[in-house]
Formats: sequence, C-alpha cells, structure tokens
Amino acid sequence: MSVHFHSDRPLRSGRHRPCPVCGRVKDSDCSFSQDRAKVFCHHPRLDLIPLVDEVNGYTFIQNNRDGRTALFLLDEFERRQW
Repeated sequence: MSVHFHSDRPLRSGRHRPCPVCGRVKDSDCSFSQDRAKVFCHHPRLDLIPLVDEVNGYTFIQNNRDGRTALFLLDEFERRQW
C-alpha cells in the first residue's frame, strides 16, 4: 500500500486552524497553502490598496472577480516570486 500526500491541497480555516489574515475559526471559508504563504481570505477588502497594504504580515494582492474573497501573499513569498 502506498501513501500519497496532497502537499498542494490547501488547508481550510477551522477551530484548530485560524486564517492567518483574519483569524477566522468559526468555519472553513478561508483557505491557505500548506506553507501559509498564500491566503484566500473570506473577507474581501475594499479598504486596502493592492500590492501596498498589509494585514498581519501578508500583502493584499486583490479581491477575486466575484468579490467574495481576497488574495494575500506572505511578504517573503512575494519577493521570491519576482
């Protein structure tokens, strides 16, 4: 029997796994990468400037097209991508 690890599968927020950006624990509406470098936060942000503003060390990138979530990247991760 082989074991397959889903390292690319995102983690979901929950009681024992708060969202790194907003701290959400009541449900699984926020998701983030295994290394917590990329976060899709349930709270879209109209008050933040993309690529300028930060929340808890994460740079706000953009709201998704339907306005239901916001994408944040950890500063170190963003620098590695450029």
